Amino acid sequence: MAARGALMVLLSMVIIPLLGLTVSAEGPIPGVVLDCDDMNPEMIVHPEQLAPVTITCTLENNSLYKEEIKLESEISANDFAMSLSPAGPHDIDAGDTVEVMVTFVGTARMDAESIDFELMATVLTIGIDPIPVEFPWEQAGATSNQNGTITAMVYHKAVLDMNDKSSRDLVSDEEAILTFSLLNDGNDDDQFEVGINVDGINALENAGFRFVGDPFVRFTLTKGSMENSNITILAPESVTAPITIEIRLEAKSLLDSDMENVESISLTIKADKSSGGGVGGISIEGLSTLSDDDIKIYSAFGAGIVILLLLVIIISKITKKGKKQGTKVYAKDTPIDVVKDVAVNNDVDFDFDDLDLDDIDDELADLDDIDEFDFEDL
Repeated sequence: MAARGALMVLLSMVIIPLLGLTVSAEGPIPGVVLDCDDMNPEMIVHPEQLAPVTITCTLENNSLYKEEIKLESEISANDFAMSLSPAGPHDIDAGDTVEVMVTFVGTARMDAESIDFELMATVLTIGIDPIPVEFPWEQAGATSNQNGTITAMVYHKAVLDMNDKSSRDLVSDEEAILTFSLLNDGNDDDQFEVGINVDGINALENAGFRFVGDPFVRFTLTKGSMENSNITILAPESVTAPITIEIRLEAKSLLDSDMENVESISLTIKADKSSGGGVGGISIEGLSTLSDDDIKIYSAFGAGIVILLLLVIIISKITKKGKKQGTKVYAKDTPIDVVKDVAVNNDVDFDFDDLDLDDIDDELADLDDIDEFDFEDL
């Protein structure tokens, strides 16, 4: 009986205060309030500016007794990762608060999108002093939830490139075609403009340059796509003195209100009067401006031309001489047909008596008087 009486006293000491607290204006049992400073955070996912985003949440124990409270997170997609610090659960005295940092981590170049998330605070147990009694209140629904959205922001990034970034050296009325490529390296579809900077346009026009079409090009590119295009500059119709102008070819997004992400390439545009009055398009005045390397190049080029001309002349003469020798006509002796001649002149009577032997002896005697032939006399 004594033991039963003691138990009843103990239960009354626990239950009666709890029942009284259910109607107390000072606070319910159990109780928790979750409050966060920003439930719609935004993250820049530009590859050069990517950084985690953190919001601060406060857990408040609005009951009259110490509570053990846990905070959990849930996100609807795997694009972002969430973490809580400190992770908890948290022992919070009546009326006190605890701050928890909620951090979101994204990936560079991720698509521009918004993802829903939820934060849930739940009372696990309460402790009643001076009696160390803990009572599970999780099943009683002592919770506080917050719903929000994390957004990956649109970023604009143009990648401008040119294969030929050298100086454009023009003469009167000559064209310079500035060919370029543009890549949309942002995380969403974008509208771009590529053109010559304003100061460059003014300088060109003041010097007499003109544009074939507009000094800019506009187009829409989907994420990750590339476009090739060009801008054509026309030199002045008449150039009396050398002209040198520095310009910039710029690419920017028309959807970027800040216009901070501008890509540019510096170029030099030159114009001079038409070359002439010299050899090989080099004027006499221009010879004085040639460097030693240029003079060596042109000298070697001229020597090569001279040698080539000599070879052509020699080969031509040899060819002509060969043709003349090949076309020489030799007279062809007619063979003597003794039998035929005799047959034809058969009316001539040959008689050995007609020979004058004395005359033959005289001729032979004359031959004896001729000195012996000596090759040394040649």
